Amino acid sequence: MYSDVTLAKSNCCSNSILCVGGGSADSVILNLVACGNCLQILTNTTVNIPNLVGSVYWYMTPGVSFGFSPIYSITQNSADTYNTSDPLRLSWHFNSGGWRLGTLTSLDSDTRYKKYILVKY
Repeated sequence: MYSDVTLAKSNCCSNSILCVGGGSADSVILNLVACGNCLQILTNTTVNIPNLVGSVYWYMTPGVSFGFSPIYSITQNSADTYNTSDPLRLSWHFNSGGWRLGTLTSLDSDTRYKKYILVKY
C-alpha cells in the first residue's frame, strides 16, 4: 500500500485527479470509487482528522490507514471501523491489505476483491 500511494503521489501535479476504489477481482465494474485533486488527497493527516476534498473526506495517516468517507466522522483503529453499515466508505491498512470496501469488511487477505489507484495527469 505504501509503495502504491508513493508511486501515485510521484505522478501527481497540481491539476492531477486521483481516483481510488475497489471491486470484485473477477469484474471490470468497481463497487466503490471516489476522486479528487491528487495532491490534496495524498496529504498526510492526523488520526481521525480527515481532509475534505470536494465532497469527500480523505485520510492518509502513515503507519495507520488510507481511505475516504462521506462524512467527517471516522474511527481509525488500524483502518476505519466507524459505522460498518455505511456503503460509501473505503479503508486500507497503510502497510498491508485492504480492510473495508463499503459494507464489506475484514478484507485484509481476501483475494476476491482488488484495490484501484488511478491518476489522471
